[in-house]
Amino acid sequence: MQRFPRAVAAALVLGLAGACGDDSDQYLNDLKSDNPIVRQGAATQARNSADARVVEALMAVTRDDNAEIRTRAVESLGIIADKRAVPALVQALGDADPDVRREAVEALGKLKDKSAGPALAALLKTEEKPYDVVWALGQIGDRSAIPLLTPMLDSQDRYLAYNAMMALRRLR
Repeated sequence: MQRFPRAVAAALVLGLAGACGDDSDQYLNDLKSDNPIVRQGAATQARNSADARVVEALMAVTRDDNAEIRTRAVESLGIIADKRAVPALVQALGDADPDVRREAVEALGKLKDKSAGPALAALLKTEEKPYDVVWALGQIGDRSAIPLLTPMLDSQDRYLAYNAMMALRRLR
């Protein structure tokens, strides 16, 4: 068995440690790329950074022309869980793409910011299957949603009724 000299092993370890560091500058560059594949990859990988500059860049990318890139940016903002992203996430609730909206709902539920309550309540009325919206309203603790959620307890859709019950339980 061949052994690495200690100096080579140390260099490898140091190199790997550097590769595992924060790549915020690279994410910032890639999020501005003309190549949509590069932007999508950066929007996905940027969730590994808590750098305020990356959060701001992801917020801008939530308005990208490509729905998949918007979805990844919104998802990453939810994982980073920085409250500065709430306005961009609320805006994403109005996105034409249902995946973007779903990720925005989930992110807002995780952030538990009550300022998102009115926008989520409005979305509750327009979504065909608002299960995630019901969950998010329960998570953020917006008691003004109680009158909207209470009638859902009688829904023929058992999953919706169950989600409403769980959300209301959190709100009481």
